[in-house]
Amino acid sequence: MKVIKASYGKPDNDGDITVDCEVMVSNSTEHDVELVKISNMVLNPSGVAINGYCDSEEQVFIEPGSESKIYVNVPWINERQIGGKVTGSKISVVARLFRQEFHNLGELEVPKDHHTPTFDKTEVDLGNEVKLYGLMVYREEPDEDGDITLGVKAGIRNLSDTLFEKVEMKFSLINQKGAEVDNGETFVDLRPHSGDFFDANCWNMKAGKLKNTKVKVSLFVHHPVAFLEASQDLQYSDE
Repeated sequence: MKVIKASYGKPDNDGDITVDCEVMVSNSTEHDVELVKISNMVLNPSGVAINGYCDSEEQVFIEPGSESKIYVNVPWINERQIGGKVTGSKISVVARLFRQEFHNLGELEVPKDHHTPTFDKTEVDLGNEVKLYGLMVYREEPDEDGDITLGVKAGIRNLSDTLFEKVEMKFSLINQKGAEVDNGETFVDLRPHSGDFFDANCWNMKAGKLKNTKVKVSLFVHHPVAFLEASQDLQYSDE
């Protein structure tokens, strides 16, 4: 990884200084990279951190041997807080690269009312690392405007020593013609030998729109594959 842009401008009337930073991320692994998490710190000439940002996410697709330019989100630096200018400071950037593992969890009928949820009792074992304990589809009682909340719930457990920083569950609401009419998604970070619970929703649904519909559920497990680090001195720019 290389820092290809690291510049700052004049402070505004509040003393805030904007830092612009971009990196070129190279994929030297054998996997397609589909998620990059980036953290950064701005260090003064003494090596003390004066600002930073943790875990901004970029959805990407970087094939093995390829690279991609990514903008780095750096918060404003307040000149008054740091006791002067940022001259002589540098930015340190860390990138964590993830491959994405996709699992189709199947289709479930949408419940006909809010009294009887739909259950799928099948336990899904994903490579002896992550285990899903069935699925539940539910709908809530209509509110005073006739709007209904639809949800999909699932329990998940990490059986390994690996920290999965992002595990996503997504669903598509499919009507009787086979078209997607809505969707929902949620995610968890899954610590080693621990569990969590998904609850993904779509809102403001009308009863007629839910008639004879199904939900198609998918799981996306992001596996860490590489760790990259780079730094660069900040340069003044009046652009």
